[in-house]
Amino acid sequence: MTTNEQKPPIWFWILSIVLLLWNIMGIMNFLGQVNMSQETMDNLSDIQKTLIENRPSWVNIAFGLAVFAGTAGSIALLLKNKLAGTFFIASFVGVAIQFGQSIFSSPAEVFTPDVIGMTAIIILVALFAIWYSSQAFKKGWLK
Repeated sequence: MTTNEQKPPIWFWILSIVLLLWNIMGIMNFLGQVNMSQETMDNLSDIQKTLIENRPSWVNIAFGLAVFAGTAGSIALLLKNKLAGTFFIASFVGVAIQFGQSIFSSPAEVFTPDVIGMTAIIILVALFAIWYSSQAFKKGWLK
């Protein structure tokens, strides 16, 4: 009896856990934004308040898709399940919708170096997760 299943190296587990922690932080950020108290809102700058108040509800749905699908993908990786890639693609779709709306509807002064940097990191991590899960599948680590 032969099997095509390969044992993943230790770094597979480390990166999978890092992706899980990253996505859990995303869920925490999502929950913080959708459940923001008036006191927290009052401490934001005028432009931040305006952006949040004018954000369409579908952007929050895309944000939720991004972080919850990313978390599901990370859990699927840890379970060595090939559905990880599908979840990560769904997560990237959420990221693209969320940031696409921000890029096309936000005033230029919102795009500070910090905002641009964090946006780039989020997009790159989402793309990396897709690539990483596809490589893990090709190597026989996922079934």
